[in-house]
Amino acid sequence: MNNNSINDEMIALYILGDLSDEQAERLDELAIADAEFFERVGSIENDIVDRYVNGDLSEAESGRFESHYLISPLRREKVKLARAFQDFAAKTLSAEGLAFDSSKAGATSKIAGFFSSLGIFGGAQPAFRFAMAAAAFVIVAFGGWLILRNLNGGLKGNEVVSNISVNRIEPVVQPSPRTEVVEVPANENQRPGPTPVPTPTPKPPTPQQSKPLIASFVLSPPLRGTNMPSLSIPAATDRAVVRLELESGDFKAYTAELKEVGGGRVVWRSGRLSTARTGGVRSVNLSIPAKSLKSAIYSITVTGLSTAGEPEIIGDYPFRVVR
Repeated sequence: MNNNSINDEMIALYILGDLSDEQAERLDELAIADAEFFERVGSIENDIVDRYVNGDLSEAESGRFESHYLISPLRREKVKLARAFQDFAAKTLSAEGLAFDSSKAGATSKIAGFFSSLGIFGGAQPAFRFAMAAAAFVIVAFGGWLILRNLNGGLKGNEVVSNISVNRIEPVVQPSPRTEVVEVPANENQRPGPTPVPTPTPKPPTPQQSKPLIASFVLSPPLRGTNMPSLSIPAATDRAVVRLELESGDFKAYTAELKEVGGGRVVWRSGRLSTARTGGVRSVNLSIPAKSLKSAIYSITVTGLSTAGEPEIIGDYPFRVVR
């Protein structure tokens, strides 16, 4: 299965959870390996979100959207963002006293959705274009604030991208003290004094052994329609510490497996992992040898272990490593 053999209708069914497990798994793999297909899925997802907010989905499509798509807190945030845009735009138009004339060519009785709003500015009235541009600016700024808040430890939106912190202690070397000799002018009536004895130069202290260089990252649960995060790992890094934020923290323990996308080669496996809570979000921490990560696309598969020890895959975290 390749990008060109998949039509938009099949991608819509994929987003609404209406494909078989085998078909959905194939599209998952293609979305990770093919950046062009990943963007295509995101574009169709944005259109579906706008149509749902506008009430343009059929009853059956709305039911699948609510029972499958909205089970994710991240996706619910995306719908809230689109709905907030609609409310803001409607209030702006009402305050400006703007209205549409349905008899005019190109007129519409509804406000365009958040993700498609930039495409409608060209043919609208100047005052309407200004109002919509202001609405889009405010909502995009709000979305950027949500993403920045997520990167600082609270999972409220859909971004994910990564934070990098590098800690290293450099050895401190004390300068060697030097002995100064003062020359005294010669005097016939004065006997020469004793010759100064130089002070031995102490050896510099032994440099402290440098601590391991660690790069740390945060990955949020993947959300269709967002860019794949890139992790930049410095060449001298010893370990990469990755915090995976979980959508569900209901399992007794977890395991994680790191694979190289494409060949499917398993690069690293964890032992049993316990969760920690940061900013109200459950997460697990992985410590991966940096030498195992080359410049490539990887995916971390997280499996939850029930009380009875039964494994259940709960999510995949794709990312790109840049070295």
